[in-house]
Amino acid sequence: MSNLFSELKRRNVFRVIGVYAVIGWVTAQIAALAANSFDAPGWVMKMIIVVLLIGIPIVIVFAWAFEMTPEGVKRTEDVADGQGITTRTGRKLDFAILGALVLVAALVVGSRFIPKKNISPDEIIETVNVEQAQPQNSIAVLPFVNMSSDPEQEYFSDGISEELLNVLAQIKGLKVAGRTSSFSYKGKNQDLREVGEVLNVAHILEGSVRKSGNRVRITAQLIRTDNGYHLWSDAYDRELTDIFAVQDEISNAILSEMREFLPGAGEKIKPATRVDVSAYDLYLLAREKITQGGGREHYQEAAELLDRSIAIDDHYAPALGWRSYVAGGLSDGRGQPGDIPVAKMLPVMKSFADKALAVDKNSAEGLLGLASYYALLSEENGEVQYDRAIKTLRKAIAIQPNLTQAANDLAYFLLQTGKTEDAEEAVKILKGILKKDPALAHANNNYTDQLMEQGRFTEAEEVLLRWSRVSPELPTPAMRLSGLYLLKGDLAQALNYTLAQLKRFPTNGPLNFNAGLIKFQLADINAMQSNPNPDVQAVGFMLAGEEAKALKILNHSALAKNNWFFALSSQVPAQFAAKDYSALTVFYNNRLNAKAERAQAIACQCAGGLAYVAYALRETNHKDAQTFIQEWETAADKSGASSKNTASFIADEGWRAAFHGDGKAANAFFERAIDMGYRDPLFLQQNYRLPRADNGELDGSITKMLLAINAERTKLDMAPLTLNEYK
Repeated sequence: MSNLFSELKRRNVFRVIGVYAVIGWVTAQIAALAANSFDAPGWVMKMIIVVLLIGIPIVIVFAWAFEMTPEGVKRTEDVADGQGITTRTGRKLDFAILGALVLVAALVVGSRFIPKKNISPDEIIETVNVEQAQPQNSIAVLPFVNMSSDPEQEYFSDGISEELLNVLAQIKGLKVAGRTSSFSYKGKNQDLREVGEVLNVAHILEGSVRKSGNRVRITAQLIRTDNGYHLWSDAYDRELTDIFAVQDEISNAILSEMREFLPGAGEKIKPATRVDVSAYDLYLLAREKITQGGGREHYQEAAELLDRSIAIDDHYAPALGWRSYVAGGLSDGRGQPGDIPVAKMLPVMKSFADKALAVDKNSAEGLLGLASYYALLSEENGEVQYDRAIKTLRKAIAIQPNLTQAANDLAYFLLQTGKTEDAEEAVKILKGILKKDPALAHANNNYTDQLMEQGRFTEAEEVLLRWSRVSPELPTPAMRLSGLYLLKGDLAQALNYTLAQLKRFPTNGPLNFNAGLIKFQLADINAMQSNPNPDVQAVGFMLAGEEAKALKILNHSALAKNNWFFALSSQVPAQFAAKDYSALTVFYNNRLNAKAERAQAIACQCAGGLAYVAYALRETNHKDAQTFIQEWETAADKSGASSKNTASFIADEGWRAAFHGDGKAANAFFERAIDMGYRDPLFLQQNYRLPRADNGELDGSITKMLLAINAERTKLDMAPLTLNEYK
């Protein structure tokens, strides 16, 4: 053995391996940089590494079998003693290794001193998605392409995709991307590697459906997202009555291909529920209507389609369950798009839910309808049924984990209980939903609302940036990001971002409203008064101290009439500044006389608006003065823990203290609210301050407000405000 080692050393085999290793490493680094620059697919780098590894045994054999001589390279056995120059060659190889190591050190050290570019929030999210390895036990089902001659048959191909998604979601250990996010790629020729990065899945199922008469042809293929390789593909030509068998075959084929990644691979997929194909066709079309937008007309069409489906086959539990849920949507209950009295729809909901569960006691759709019934029953009769709704939804989710509507409703009802632990669980549920389905609008809205209420703005921003990346065609993520920057008090960033988004969505109402609100908080009088919208002009007149001109517009404003926030933030303050207390009592008599209306207005947390109304009622000895003040106080005291951490709530606490004449407490509340993002230039004007607290004790918060607004104006090259302008 020692002789072999000596011979390997003599022939410079070890030195040759060293040189090859160092040069190979350098080659790999350069290749990686080149591949990244040219956006080469992942397999290119893998092939380079394989070639370099294959070269190792070749180099070893060459170093052993051949030797350098003065006459050139010769086979070792042909070299006579004393003719070789292995010693000199060894020294040259030593120098080569040393030089290569110096090059490696230079590359490593140099990379640390290369300036790093500033990365935008979008790039940060993209980098996180790229660097986070997709779990191998994960898949997204993209909407199958409708190849039928009739484009209206698209709901059928979408339905097949969704049914496959639901079946795969039953497989233990398999992570399945949600429907909304998967379907956001419908009609887009997107690079599957990017789809995998955004949805964080390692596999994608895609295909096509051609429906003609009573025949259907389905093609399906399973693809890896890291390299685009096809793992499996097949085509099925069947009668429509065999559609459920095809779903089972595709699901089992996928399970077979992914078996090595799944902890529960030994389990069999539950066969798809068989139903009359005509009833199934109507059910799929109804589901399409529900997901189109959730408006009243969509629910009406869905109800009619589901009624026809149930008339054909009244033992299909999913159709019965969704019919119960749709009945709730057609009611005038809180948050529902319909207009039929809840009392009339409750027995309809219960009937369909009971029928669904009689057919299949484990029908997730039936439980979804039943939970909705319990919730609406609670709101109608005043009975506490949220606990029953929550318990029922938990059971539905355990049966069908990918029923995101049930998970979203569960989070919503948990938030209604007012319990801190329920709110925390709701946030976790919403976060879990968005992990699987980052494009789901309701979950994004509910989740970011909670994050912003808790002051977790950075997390909310990350969620909204990801949503905007998954659904770039939607204005909602942009609108909510605009509102987030506004809520933080980052007015310069809010304005720049909002104006940029208005170039993409010029007719979006909320974005335009935000732009006006930002300019108001910046006290940009010229921009406000030159705006073509009369409501915006009115607020501009308020900033200029011209309340009479403002009220001439606001007293006839449809927005002020229909929007509590705008009325209490503009019309009411203008009436107070004009000392028109009789107008404020008329406002109360017309708009707040009913208890339900008062509760709605109080919930708005509209800065000083409520304080102005209470002040006018007290000054005019209105009979409801004490009632209104008590309801205002009680509502504030009962606010949830998360709401009490918002700038708007803290500012309202300041107005409550100012109303009671406690200037010191009011100042402390206002200063805290300003630190949290509260911005209101009217706060600087004496006419808008409550007299009892205007005794110098608010000077600290007034100065802080001025500095906060001026800091944002400076970023936009606007001249600073001075308090003299508002005396």
